[in-house]
This record gives sequence, structure tokens and C-alpha cells, in this order.
Amino acid sequence: MAFATQFSQGSKHRRRRLGSIDPLEPEPPRDIADELADEFEQNLQLSVWEQAKKALQDVSEVESYRVVYAELIFGLTQKPRANDDSLDDFRPRKSKVGNAKISALPRVLELMSEDGPPTFMERAARKMQALKYNFEANESGFLETSQLYQQHNEIRVDMEERGTIGLLFWLAVMFDTVSSSMNERPIALADEDCEHDAAQEQLASKAAESQQANMRWDLNLFAQDGPNTLHWPCPQEVAAEVVTRAAPIKVLLFRHVSYLQNALRKKFYQQVEEIIQSTISTYRYWNTTYGAFFRDLVRDYDSVPPRMKSWFVCIAIPWHLASLMLSDLIDFVDRNNLGRKEATISRINSKMTARIRKSSAIELADLARVTSPPPDMAGSPADQLPNFHFAVNQGPLLTEPWTILLIRGFAKAAIFHLGVAEDLRQHELSLGHDNEDLQQSLKRTEYCIGALWSLGRKSQMAKDIAEVLNEELRS
Repeated sequence: MAFATQFSQGSKHRRRRLGSIDPLEPEPPRDIADELADEFEQNLQLSVWEQAKKALQDVSEVESYRVVYAELIFGLTQKPRANDDSLDDFRPRKSKVGNAKISALPRVLELMSEDGPPTFMERAARKMQALKYNFEANESGFLETSQLYQQHNEIRVDMEERGTIGLLFWLAVMFDTVSSSMNERPIALADEDCEHDAAQEQLASKAAESQQANMRWDLNLFAQDGPNTLHWPCPQEVAAEVVTRAAPIKVLLFRHVSYLQNALRKKFYQQVEEIIQSTISTYRYWNTTYGAFFRDLVRDYDSVPPRMKSWFVCIAIPWHLASLMLSDLIDFVDRNNLGRKEATISRINSKMTARIRKSSAIELADLARVTSPPPDMAGSPADQLPNFHFAVNQGPLLTEPWTILLIRGFAKAAIFHLGVAEDLRQHELSLGHDNEDLQQSLKRTEYCIGALWSLGRKSQMAKDIAEVLNEELRS
């Protein structure tokens, strides 16, 4: 219920225009009934969230598949803001150096930290690890040696239940991988606990020079059934298969970001270059296969079936978030000379990280543009997802269950475009150069802010960040 109430459609949310780029424009007059409805909605969301949190705290010591699933779902749920919470502390404060990126970033990061650490998701991952261990021990007969086993009847698990356990385990692995790298926290499920059959066979067939390196997730295992470069339009069954196979590659990139974070944290500098090269291989593979296909979907967005619209953006946006995180990490490595000298010089000369950052920021702006269109002449946009639930049918951004991924992606892209616009304003216009690039950067910023404002229909954090960035844009 706590997860579902995020999608509640009170009067304030129904009036909010999807894709609006000016969150500060005056709202239509409201009567007392609207005020009471909005207050009731906010109180309901907060009350249900608090009750759900208490219920999970009461079973914190219970190792159960149902509890794991509940903790994973609650981990996706953002904490509602109380009625008396104020955004005044996050209002723009002009930076002395006049750099929009420097001015906006700390306040955006502060807003993102409101939800706190991903405690429930990490707890679910650790419980899932213990449950999987017990399941495998029971399957192998190992539990027969324990006194606990002898006190209970033998547990029989059919194939369907095995499949369910496997799906829940990999759901926990994916959530743990993305959450840990995004929040810069240790991974709860280590590599050796996440090996699938192909990885185990590969390790068993050859001696490993470096056990740690060989246990890392490898592109060859994830891409062994990868498609050739495809383009839209194509049959819907083929498109669905491509999007399905793209999801593990997205998770793989987050995993490699986590590897690089850990190597830097532990000062394992001899591993840094190896991890960077492996990560860039994954990045390159995506761009030549799924990336090209997803760009086609954005270009011909109006012809994409609603089901595909609600699906591919939930993979593409997190991918670009991971790419932006990767570019920041590699920049840190190169600035501090922590990688191999020749490779560092090559990356700097080719401006590799700048190209990665620019490409992802532009593609995020394009995704924001097509998924949060401006209202039509009648004052509201047509539903992009007809026949979907009324709470999400206006656009595919509302269908993503893990809202913080989209918030972080669009916020980072907006800050990038603000920085580009500020640089152009300070250095290009003073020379009398054409301001077309400046206007394009400002427009891309508006698209990203509009997407955040759209997400504000179910996330107060997204709305607050949109307001901060919009004030920075208008200042």
C-alpha cells in the first residue's frame, strides 16, 4: 500500500501539467475542498508509509521470501514529505563564481539524500543470500546433517517454486547492484554468490590466475546471446526480445561502476585500469547494439507501441545515469594519475569522459522531450499509454517503479546542460559568436526539468529538485 499510494491522484496532481517546464507558474484558484483533499492525500501517504516501515521493523529478524519481497518493494518507495516540510533551505543561492553547476549541485544532492540509506533493500539482499544458501544446502542434502533439519519434515520444492526462488534472487541481485553503486555503498551480494551456471562452468574449466578478477561479472557471459545491430521499425516480438536482453547489460554497467568505486576506496590502484577497460568494453557493446536501437525508438517515438514505450525508457534512463557516474569516476582517476600513464594520456587527449558525459546528457534530454511532451492546444497532452491505469497512462515515466533512478538521471543531465549554457554565456557570447548552441543547451535543460516536474506527480523530491533547477535556469 505504501508503494501504491505514491500514485494517488489528488486534485493537485491532476492539475499538474505533464511536461510543464515552469513549476513556478501560478496555479488555478483552489477552493477549500481541494485544500482538504490534498492534505488528506499527504497524510494518507505518510501514515501508510510509517505503518509499512513499522511492520517491516517488526519482522526484521524473520528470514522469509515474503519478507524479502516486501522489503525490496518498500526499498523502491520514497518517503513522503510531511505537510510542514519546507523547501526554503534549498532555494538557489547565487554562487560567487557564477557557475550554475557549482551553485545547483549541492542543493540537488541534499534533496536526494532525504530518503536516507537504502536500509531495507540491503537487508533484503542479505536475507536472500541466507535463504539461497539454505535452499542449496537442502537441495544437496547437506542440511540432513544438522539437528534443525532432523526436527522437521523434509522440504520438497517443485520446479515452479525453484523458478520463483531464482527470479526473486536475481531481483535482489539487480536491486543490490544498482542501489550500492548509486549510493556508493558496499554490495551486499558478493560476486561469488551471484554466479549463474555459465559462470560456474567457465571458472571450473580453467585455473584462475586472479580469483577476484575472474569472479567479476564478464561481458562475454551477459552478451553471449546478444543481438546484431538492429534498427526500428522491426517486428514487435523482435523489439521486445532486444529490450529484454538489454536489461542485464544495464545492470552489468552498474556492477562495473561498483568495481571501480571499490578499487578506488581500497586503493587497489593496480586493478583500476583493468576495470576501466572492461567497463568501456561494456559501454562500447551497448552503443553498437542496444544503444543504436534505443536511439531509433526515441527518434520514431510516436510509432512505438505503448507497451514498448513503458518498457524501454525504464532501461535507457538508468543506463545513462550509470554512464554519467562512470565518466565522473574516470575523471577522478585521470586527474589523480591513478591509472596507467599511457591510457590516462590517451583518455585525456581524446576527451573520452567529456564525450561520454555529453552523449548521455543529450540522450537523457531527448528522452525527457518525448516522454514529457508539452500540452496541446486544449491545455493537456494526450495520453501516451492508452489502456494503461489512469495513474500512469499520461506518460511512461510514471510507470518506472524505482523513481529515484529517473530523478538522478534527469537531474544530472540538467546540471550538465546548465553548466554548458553558463560556459557558452561567459565565453562564446563575449566574442560575438552565434547563440544557437546556448539556446539548445537551455532547451535541453528545460526538457530535463519538465521530466522531473512530471515525476513530481508521484514524487515530492522530483518536484522540489525541478523547482531548484528551474530557479537556477531562470536566474
